[in-house]
Amino acid sequence: MIKHVLAVALMAAAALAQEGKPPNFAQGFVARLQLGEPIQTDQVILFPLVLGDPPPDPGVDALWKGEVSFEEPKDPAKANDVLVRNGGSRPVLVPAGTLLEGGRRDRMIANDVVLAPGAEAIVRALPSASASDARKEPVPFRLCASLAPVHLRRKGEFDFSETLVPTFVARWIEFRNEGDDRNSLVAICESTKLAEYSLKSRETAAGLPKGLEGKKVVGAISAVRGRPQMLTVFGSNALLAANFDAYVRSATFVAAAIEIRAKAAGVPLPGKGDPVKTLEAVRTDAYDLLAKLKKASYDDAGDALVLRLSGGTRGRAVAHGKDLVHLTLYPYDPVEARLYAATVDPDAKPDAEEEKVVDEEEARPPTKEEDEFIDGWRDRFGGVRGGGRGGRR
Repeated sequence: MIKHVLAVALMAAAALAQEGKPPNFAQGFVARLQLGEPIQTDQVILFPLVLGDPPPDPGVDALWKGEVSFEEPKDPAKANDVLVRNGGSRPVLVPAGTLLEGGRRDRMIANDVVLAPGAEAIVRALPSASASDARKEPVPFRLCASLAPVHLRRKGEFDFSETLVPTFVARWIEFRNEGDDRNSLVAICESTKLAEYSLKSRETAAGLPKGLEGKKVVGAISAVRGRPQMLTVFGSNALLAANFDAYVRSATFVAAAIEIRAKAAGVPLPGKGDPVKTLEAVRTDAYDLLAKLKKASYDDAGDALVLRLSGGTRGRAVAHGKDLVHLTLYPYDPVEARLYAATVDPDAKPDAEEEKVVDEEEARPPTKEEDEFIDGWRDRFGGVRGGGRGGRR
């Protein structure tokens, strides 16, 4: 398999050379990536992405180690934009999915931002709490330890809808701690119940950023219930290590929440079969995803590159100078789209926008087991069986 991946990388590089186009900051980096041995936890499978030689330090700190502050801007172009200041001596990566509690309304940073030392910028953000949680006067922002769930980060990177996160919150609000009346994504992500479910996976995976013998780990492909959710790559092992816990929290959210829902609904959980078979199936998908990344097309979006692949897979990459800082790829999963469309709160409005598949032949169809699971929890929680927006067609 490794030989296959290297061959794809060489072919991609050769194609660029023939076209006379120099590789951009992302292509040269990802062409050298290899898939490491997986770490399989109860909820999430992680495939490390490794380099034979350590990359040059991009000279960028992680948000969690930087001196970054967030404020309500005085005259924002959009109501939910956030003013970000870097008070440190090195550039800082503020990753997409960063959750902030405070201001006039809680926020989710929509896209990766690399902020120079001493600089400030107004960045795009989406409200991450219901309108009922809006404050008359802003309060200081507090940084949440977790990034937003992968589904919201994937949608938020390309979706300007202000209803995206509040709709998601209404559908998962039962995971708040008892007595917590915040209608906010922060309240859900910080719940004790979800933290207990995700703790074992986080502890098992904690050794991943330390690197492998003779190599450097710079990223990972995460899979939940036998399906790849996200591919993420950092410009250095140090950046990965500093961001790792927040990313694992984000990945384990959906695994924990769906397992709890399945138990409450009394329906079998997809992906709970033979772990060996599940791992081998995911390994094949992970190799395919990495191979597709090496052949991705890129659009220049000013301060970022937008990646486009077949099957609705898409992503973004940001740099500092000529060095890659962060790249994230989100595979389209029709099962995910249907699961998140299952309304728990009958008063939750509006409906989430329906996902669009670029290439339906590339989008892996749900199995019978997964269809039965979706219908089972729709029956339990009052959703529409086998139809309606986001329903099975």
